[in-house]
Amino acid sequence: MINKIKYRKLTKAEIASCNGRYKYELTEDYTRKNINLGKYNIAVIGYIYYDASRRKLRISKGYWWDGASFIAKDTDDIMPASLTHDAGYQLIREKKLSRKYRKYLDRLLVLMGKEDGMPGWRRFYVYHFVRAFGWVNLKPEKTRQSS
Repeated sequence: MINKIKYRKLTKAEIASCNGRYKYELTEDYTRKNINLGKYNIAVIGYIYYDASRRKLRISKGYWWDGASFIAKDTDDIMPASLTHDAGYQLIREKKLSRKYRKYLDRLLVLMGKEDGMPGWRRFYVYHFVRAFGWVNLKPEKTRQSS
């Protein structure tokens, strides 16, 4: 496994507090290198930072995300990819990143899964489901994470 993250499952009370939108909390900062989200720095104060000159995305300890979506199961070979993908989709939802990066983020999800040992058949269905239904997760949220 190349992309290691440390996280915990949220308690039932925490999940209820966000209307079931999130299931996990990052317990250590995570940085993904060699990522291309454009030529401008981006920040969601407190949680997500993109350094364009270094092509690094940093997701800070305390970030909440939902793990794999739709029919994909939350396994070790998808959790780092789902974290990075969810953070990227959040940047799009918050209009800090253009929607044109959606396909790039979907491909990155599959690449990271491959790096972490996800079988080819699973990468295939994860990619096709996120392409078909991922737009649902680009709608602005009424509930935002808190920690």
